[in-house]
Amino acid sequence: MRGADKSDAIYIGDEDTFVELFRGDDSIFSGNGNTVYRHYGIDDGHDTIEDKGGESDCIQFINIKCQKIRLKRSGNYLIFWTRGNGKGSQLHYLVTVRIILLMVAQIKLNTFF
Repeated sequence: MRGADKSDAIYIGDEDTFVELFRGDDSIFSGNGNTVYRHYGIDDGHDTIEDKGGESDCIQFINIKCQKIRLKRSGNYLIFWTRGNGKGSQLHYLVTVRIILLMVAQIKLNTFF
């Protein structure tokens, strides 16, 4: 499944799915299937994911070095972010994942690319 070069709302059922996120601030709502989310770069917008479960969900960051990606928690959200070039440069929020409190014990960050 692919997002377009605009802001999209993407609804996924309980099937296993591969989602490619492009430009625009996308909102993804996923069921209980195993989902791979692929985010291509800092110019691709700030995407929001609400995932209700699955054995193996994963976010892949393409064209961003993993040592540049940071993770923080804000309330019920995990936020993946980075800076442009250098310490004083602008923050770029990449992906926000909404944590569903009833499932916090089940959430695992399996893979970080």
